[in-house]
Amino acid sequence: MVLKGSYLYATVLKYPEGGIVNIQSLAEKDASKLPHFHGIIKDISILGFDEKPSWNRTEDGLEITTDHISSDKPVVFKLLID
Repeated sequence: MVLKGSYLYATVLKYPEGGIVNIQSLAEKDASKLPHFHGIIKDISILGFDEKPSWNRTEDGLEITTDHISSDKPVVFKLLID
């Protein structure tokens, strides 16, 4: 992952066939349990694709779901954070 300004870029090297990506390091955690990510995710887009993913952040991870993304190349998610 790369942080630049208000954006965090997460790269998926091998995109799953089912279209569901789970990023455990971005799970919703209690602030007292450092060193976990505590930022607020405002929006997610996918570089090079028009599809708007749906997403849900839980204690298990940030789950991003797509319906039409298929790639044999790495896929980059652009997360707007606060």
